[in-house]
Amino acid sequence: MGFRDKTAVVLIFIYWITYEHFIFFRPDYFGFVFTALTYAVKLLLPVVLIWYTGINLSLLRKGVSSLYVSIFTAFIVWIGFSTLVNGDMLRWLQLIPRLVFFVVALNLFYKKPQAFHFFAKLMIAYVLFALLQYILTYVFSGYDNQVIEPGGFKTSGIYGLYSNIASMMTFPGMQFPVIRLSGFWNEPSNAAGSAFSAGFLALYLQTQYKERWGKVAALCFLSGFLALSNAGYFALALGILVWIFLDKESVNSFKVIIVKVLILVFTIFIVWLAFFGREYVQSNGIDGVFIRSLVGLRDVDVEDVYSGRFVLLQNIIEFVANNPMGSGLLHSNGDVKDSASAIVQWFLVGGVLGLVLIILREVTLYAAAIKLTRKERGSVFIVAALAVVMGQHLSYGSWMNPSYLTLAAAIIAFNARHKY
Repeated sequence: MGFRDKTAVVLIFIYWITYEHFIFFRPDYFGFVFTALTYAVKLLLPVVLIWYTGINLSLLRKGVSSLYVSIFTAFIVWIGFSTLVNGDMLRWLQLIPRLVFFVVALNLFYKKPQAFHFFAKLMIAYVLFALLQYILTYVFSGYDNQVIEPGGFKTSGIYGLYSNIASMMTFPGMQFPVIRLSGFWNEPSNAAGSAFSAGFLALYLQTQYKERWGKVAALCFLSGFLALSNAGYFALALGILVWIFLDKESVNSFKVIIVKVLILVFTIFIVWLAFFGREYVQSNGIDGVFIRSLVGLRDVDVEDVYSGRFVLLQNIIEFVANNPMGSGLLHSNGDVKDSASAIVQWFLVGGVLGLVLIILREVTLYAAAIKLTRKERGSVFIVAALAVVMGQHLSYGSWMNPSYLTLAAAIIAFNARHKY
């Protein structure tokens, strides 16, 4: 892979960061110039990349690549129509560069699979830096010293460079707080999703190179657990289930089968912890600091441990029943509060047809993923990484940012390489 390809990957990574680092969510805090640069990167970088890397049009006209891009495009067009009727078209225009970004990543990874390997290494390095931030916050008592709040995010350390500590938990009698690893993400669930995804990508790199990426994967998974996020636990469980059921290597080995059964039992526990852990701890009055930290329950008296998610879902279903086209992308909340869950959000925004199209897009992607795991060694870990991201986005995310798009592009691209 030459300098030009590496430069393209670095630009893709920069685009990824603009949707992960919290300062890019509130750029106005840092002034007009920074705000202008942020939106310029989000809106124009995909166009620059398409000029820089070029496009293989034949790839977009064949097989699953064509089907996925067609459904993706239809989804954006429908959201645009719904928004034109009810919402803010400026918000809709921000979706178009993401489709362009996907096409760029798809073409680059199709031509140079090593480009995806390089992106995976950059993402892993970012996660490991977050782990270093976490350690330094404790070592230098960053939760007490030099705490600042850029853009409303509470950060610690020298000039706030250690990490986002807005979600740290304090308990009576403890001399120091329980910090949830957040790095430069908005909140721990985003950090957990990236960390667990990076862990599976490290396992993928282990299958491609001789280096000991397994130890790196362990550090990434540790980072994910230190986020103490229920959404992260659920996302990890999905990734593990994908690996267990799609991995075809050594299926005849009795030892491997036993290990997978044990991991499956552990995964079932993680799912239970993610969905029912907080309710169990709260209803049974468990005061242990470790247990309450594990489930992310800092307050003793919490009326709704699910933070009103089920009530919100019910309100959205009722809204769409009366407005089948959806709300469109609104400048601000309308008759019903928006959801942080990707699939619920698009159900509200795009209505029934929007939900159908987004599900069709993902069905197409996973059909390609299943075929890929049967043809390419180690690819199951890319699919597991995608499952992690999509699972985390079921709680907080959009299924529309670079954390999803880069992995989806890699799967579609690698699947296409086995066909043409």
